[in-house]
Amino acid sequence: MSQQCSGPIQLYLEDLYIGQRFTSGVHHMDAARIKSFVAEFDPQLFHLDEVAARSTIFKGLSPSGLHTLAISMRLLVTGAPTYRQRPYWPGWGS
Repeated sequence: MSQQCSGPIQLYLEDLYIGQRFTSGVHHMDAARIKSFVAEFDPQLFHLDEVAARSTIFKGLSPSGLHTLAISMRLLVTGAPTYRQRPYWPGWGS
């Protein structure tokens, strides 16, 4: 079962069950965004040069793993449920 998160949902870990899925929003990535990010943070040819990238295992321009990680984090934070934390010792959170 997949659930679309339409806003902040607060769950305890015990509210989750095996097989439960959540879907996030989408993020459009194009060559310009890839090149902009990698020029600053990960300037390798297979990220920057479409011609050079064709001769790599990617067979074309490839976004940086750091870039895809950052996008994944953004989609997780803005689209996934948040989890309530239970106090671990008396008086915490009261």
